[in-house]
Amino acid sequence: MERIIHAIDEAALGSWREAAAELRAVAASDASPLSSRLLDLIAQLERAERERRERQARVGQEIGNTLAIAQATLEGMLDGVLQRNDAGLEKVHDAVLLAGSLLGEIAQEPAGHDGQPEAVESFDLRSLVDEELLGMGSTAAPKGIHMEHRRAEGETSPFRGDLGRVRRFVREALFDVVRSTHPGGRVEVLTGSDASLVITVRSNPALASGRPMSLNGVARLLRRLHGRGRVLSMEASSISLAVELPFAST
Repeated sequence: MERIIHAIDEAALGSWREAAAELRAVAASDASPLSSRLLDLIAQLERAERERRERQARVGQEIGNTLAIAQATLEGMLDGVLQRNDAGLEKVHDAVLLAGSLLGEIAQEPAGHDGQPEAVESFDLRSLVDEELLGMGSTAAPKGIHMEHRRAEGETSPFRGDLGRVRRFVREALFDVVRSTHPGGRVEVLTGSDASLVITVRSNPALASGRPMSLNGVARLLRRLHGRGRVLSMEASSISLAVELPFAST
């Protein structure tokens, strides 16, 4: 069941290949129809995602062609190649309207974490991490993942920043780490005196499951951290990441 849950996590993050590999491994050792049904579902979701991307690519190409026509018309008028008349202006006007309508068909990307803080206040980073780790318990437990908060020695001054934004960033980062970690793993979060976290993911030696997360999972995790994460070390049984928090300073 832990491997099936991990496959669902991989699928939720868009890692169709990893999800399918997990389910095939389960299906090979279990006669239950659950894994095969999930494989069918993942294949459908992957196909729908591929079709959505292809549709967006087509719409993007149409927008580019439409704006290229408008640009060529305007440049022709400025260079004197085309007459500056109402017909030419209507052509440009129609092209811009069409491009605008096509843009409405493309899904907007979710807003990132960067930007100006909404409200600045003091907060205790260590307490915030404790609270978020506690909230991750229901997500980590079904996969047998143990989570631990380690605190660097010494006192820390209160941090100042947009508390709500920092909390959301920490929560989403931990959630993505748990989803990317293989069953039976261990997630250790280290907080110190600076506005960053060191997250170490270790595999369970008893399970002999290899790396704590796939290389594709590491790359995906770094992308989802919006440029605020970097790899500190990568060994056979552990991976350590440094995560810079947004809008937090001593």
